[in-house]
Amino acid sequence: METDPVESRLDIYWETSTSGTIEDLNTLVANTSGTTIFAIENFNFEFNEDFNVYSGNASTPESNGRCIINNQGPFYFSDVSNITINDIALVNFEASNSNGVVASQSGESTSTGIFQCIRLPKNTTYTDYNGITVGGFSYDSLFIVSKDFTYWNTADNNNGLQTYTFSITVEDTSGAPGINVTKVKSNNQLGNIDTSIISESPSSPAVYEYDYFPSPVGLMVITGSNGSNFDSNVQTYNQAGLQWSIDSVTQGGSPTPGVFQITPYTTVPPGIYGSITEINYGTAAGSYNINVRATGPDGTFDTATYEIIIGEAVANGSFEKGTTKFTGGVSESGYGAYRPPQPGLGTGHVISFHNSQTNFASDNIFTGALLPSPTAVGWNNGGVALNCNSALTGGRQNKYCDNISVSGPSGGYGLSAGTGYIKLTFELPGYVGELSYFYDIIRTSTIEYRADSSSSWQAAKDIEGNNLSLNTSIGGTTNPIFSDNRFYEALPSGGTSANIGFGALTLVNPNNNQTKGRVQVRATGGASFNTLVVTAWAVVGNSPVYNLGTGYGEYRLISGNLQGGQQFPNGGGAVYCVGASASVYGGVEYELEVGDFYYGFGNNRAFSYKINTNAYGSHSQAQSQNVSSISTQVYAREPLPRYVTQFYTDAALTQKLNLGVGGPGYFAYRPSNVSSAGSSLVANAPSNTSKEMAQAAEMSAGDSTASLVTTQDKRIWSGNFLRQGTSGSQKFAQSSKPKEA
Repeated sequence: METDPVESRLDIYWETSTSGTIEDLNTLVANTSGTTIFAIENFNFEFNEDFNVYSGNASTPESNGRCIINNQGPFYFSDVSNITINDIALVNFEASNSNGVVASQSGESTSTGIFQCIRLPKNTTYTDYNGITVGGFSYDSLFIVSKDFTYWNTADNNNGLQTYTFSITVEDTSGAPGINVTKVKSNNQLGNIDTSIISESPSSPAVYEYDYFPSPVGLMVITGSNGSNFDSNVQTYNQAGLQWSIDSVTQGGSPTPGVFQITPYTTVPPGIYGSITEINYGTAAGSYNINVRATGPDGTFDTATYEIIIGEAVANGSFEKGTTKFTGGVSESGYGAYRPPQPGLGTGHVISFHNSQTNFASDNIFTGALLPSPTAVGWNNGGVALNCNSALTGGRQNKYCDNISVSGPSGGYGLSAGTGYIKLTFELPGYVGELSYFYDIIRTSTIEYRADSSSSWQAAKDIEGNNLSLNTSIGGTTNPIFSDNRFYEALPSGGTSANIGFGALTLVNPNNNQTKGRVQVRATGGASFNTLVVTAWAVVGNSPVYNLGTGYGEYRLISGNLQGGQQFPNGGGAVYCVGASASVYGGVEYELEVGDFYYGFGNNRAFSYKINTNAYGSHSQAQSQNVSSISTQVYAREPLPRYVTQFYTDAALTQKLNLGVGGPGYFAYRPSNVSSAGSSLVANAPSNTSKEMAQAAEMSAGDSTASLVTTQDKRIWSGNFLRQGTSGSQKFAQSSKPKEA
């Protein structure tokens, strides 16, 4: 590579002839000796493609951003004895590349082209791009600024178009006035900055409704840079030559190719950005992680991963989809679900969905002590096992509680995004115990909420605004949906009455805030039996439709110990005393499960229902219709009957069900027994005979003719819907109710 000629300060004398008078020669030597401009000092070239442009003001040249191409301050001049020249005048300045002159300047006037040379008079200063004052020197100096944006690319670099030579002509106005000296600095090459991805809009995760209207700018716009700076007034230099591609798309950790594409498009200010769109509109559903690549004209590249959600936001923290971790507790803790091995023995519990493990300590005050305000909210009333001792709690009485903290599979706590569900189930099977005997069990639970650890606890509300707390002192209500005074039974074929397989018909009301169940053991050892399944659901966080709940933050579920009810002829409590020790009916199961409401029930976004399309004036009128009349196949986004918002005629959820016009109307609906492609049975149940469908229906009843072989899709619900014809019919919040016997 060619270099600048070497300058030497050694005096080398050659024998030569001289003409003229000695007087003239002596005058010239006197005027130039020790003061003639000999070298440029401190010329430390640095000019990269990410530099900005000169502001036009010499005192603040870099107010637009870095533009001075020297990286150690201004350069100056010295004589042959290395003495600094104090007084300098700029005569000419020129910059060129392999294609010719790219900047030209006479004196200190404004240059033409992409560079300008500026004189910094002695004892004056300027402010650089970092806000630092530079200058105040005792001598004049110069600096060169960039006046235009540029970017590095392989072709121009190979052709020498990005290698610059600077020619600077100056005069020592004190030591040698009238004598111009030109100094040349060559081989100054533009520096390359690697390609980078800068930002995305909207921010990740970007959430869209299923029926979103495609925008010309796409689902997400990615801004990248080839390394150069951004010019908003002309075609953007920083994106010239940028190429966009998608490396991978995954959903739930599995590759999902063929769903999205990224293409360049032009916007204002003009520039090429990466626009992510669906390859075929309407095919995406759920959460996708998209790994994007930007490649620059120099071959460098950058990658970034973004999340796009078609549908609803994904739940995080304690409610993240996957294997939940339950930590702590006297009875048992573990992964997936909280299942005490003998759930009637020993304790109630506080299940903590806090924003951090540290906040969990605030609930430790309940450990080994009475649950909060037991008399005010009805804890432990009416149970024969109340004063029984249990070895599982170190001999403490059953009215004590333990604590469980809940974290998601990624270790997060609380809920700050998406929609989570809490599912609490107890079961009593009818195959153990005294034949034809009845066994009872009672559960009392409440859910509380606070925004963070600095806030006070208050009654929690689900996404439709239903109260979930029975503690009236903090805003709760008597008999909330999560712990109402309903009495369910599961009776075998040939028993006192017949029932659905995982059954319950409502008989009589127990005490307020207590959910009670009864199972009758089969009459003979080989006879068919029924199982009592009582499930309560609470869906919290964000609702794309209502948003009437307490929203994001911390939750806790407080439950009293399971009780057995009073002794009565031919039966008694499923939790009972033998002497001074607690015992439990052999088949009792108790389970707590949490997860993502919209993404925790399989991979389909649609759930299958049937509806009677006739409008009625009340819940009771709608629910009085025969099961067979509730026959029109429809679909909903929500996996649980209580939380249905809108029915659709297709599993793609694009065609809203037309229920006519005329304002509000009550409609009966139920889980369907079939699911077409792209849909699932409610709660992602494997079949209409499975327990999951009974759990989803929260023990709603069907026809009075229900028998042990009646399938779970016969459970009837009703809701109040606003009829808007072809625009659909949205359910009023809090208006879904299960049919009771």
